Amino acid sequence: MVVFENDTPESYSSTDNMDGTFFVDNTKPSVELISSSYSGGRIYFTMNSSDANFDNVTVFLHSISGLIKTYSNNSSSFSNSFSVGSGTYYLNATSYDLAGNFENTETVNYFISESSSSSSSSGGSSGSYYYLENLPKEGRNFRLYSGQKVRFVVKNETHFLEVISLKNNSAKIVVYSDFFEKNMAIGNSWKIDIDDDLIYDFKVNLNSIWKGIYANITVLPFIENIFLEEDLKKIMGGLNKTSLASSNDLKFFINLDDSVNFPFPLNLTFEIFDMNKQILYGGEEIISKASKKNYMFPDLNLQSGEYIFFANLSYKNYVLKTFEENFIVGPIKSLITGEVVGGEREYFSWILWGIGFFVFFVFVFMFFRKRRKMKKHKRKRKSLEQIKSLNFDQFIRELNKI
Repeated sequence: MVVFENDTPESYSSTDNMDGTFFVDNTKPSVELISSSYSGGRIYFTMNSSDANFDNVTVFLHSISGLIKTYSNNSSSFSNSFSVGSGTYYLNATSYDLAGNFENTETVNYFISESSSSSSSSGGSSGSYYYLENLPKEGRNFRLYSGQKVRFVVKNETHFLEVISLKNNSAKIVVYSDFFEKNMAIGNSWKIDIDDDLIYDFKVNLNSIWKGIYANITVLPFIENIFLEEDLKKIMGGLNKTSLASSNDLKFFINLDDSVNFPFPLNLTFEIFDMNKQILYGGEEIISKASKKNYMFPDLNLQSGEYIFFANLSYKNYVLKTFEENFIVGPIKSLITGEVVGGEREYFSWILWGIGFFVFFVFVFMFFRKRRKMKKHKRKRKSLEQIKSLNFDQFIRELNKI
């Protein structure tokens, strides 16, 4: 390489030729905030970075008033912590290489409060997330851009709320560790049972959206039973009939009232037992919406006899309602014709038998009633004839006897 020095338009000088190898590094280092948490008055963090010409990682802790603490380490992987009191904090880090390239991590926002008092917050760039150790009963407001998250603790477990996408009047929001997703309109609330115990744990309110850019969201505790006793009473179901000519005629119906907020999907299981409690059949259906539906069992092949039908409607591991009925499978001999019948035909024969018995009873009753009246009338007639045949003295004596 030759280096020229030129101080005037007319003159210049040069150095001797120099041989060498030069490397150009314009690649940013990779850096990741592996974990971050708050406990016992300290914010803990673990960092990891890599680069061919790695130099150091510097961790920054800001409060609302500005930068308050930094920590640098020349190791590409390390853990440490900052001591903090109540307040709002923002934690992020930057990795540097020897060529002057650098890369930033996401920003984690902490709301530390000994008394769990409520305060508002607004959040930085897309990709950062808020860390909330204690969810105050008044709730907490967040301004979230698409891709931003809230990290919070409910029942000693860490969960995330994330804005997936935004429109002018609606937002797609997910909640996990267990995955929940909902499209919400402005003004809507979303109650969430995070641990599937049929008790809501917290609620998400979508308050407003600014030009489809960020959403104002409130997360607050909300403890309430998903089902009330009157809701469970609205779950109707049972066998369509309990006397069957063939087991293929077996039908079960279930009716879910759409006025009840069921946590779909629901699980409906069927079991059939003989009278010795030996299971003969088992099946399962998934219910995804409120409706009335009939279930048939065309592959069922039972011999004549009496059986027990059992059904369970459940949400995950929690049973909402149980149905149990006995049913009979033909052949059955009609009491009237003596023919082998079953199902509705047998019911019809019993109805005819009942009508016949009733008519016979009425006929016998009327016959004896009429006969009794006739006897009474004869006695009265005979008494009158006897009185007419008496003279006056005899009549007086008969009266004295009375």
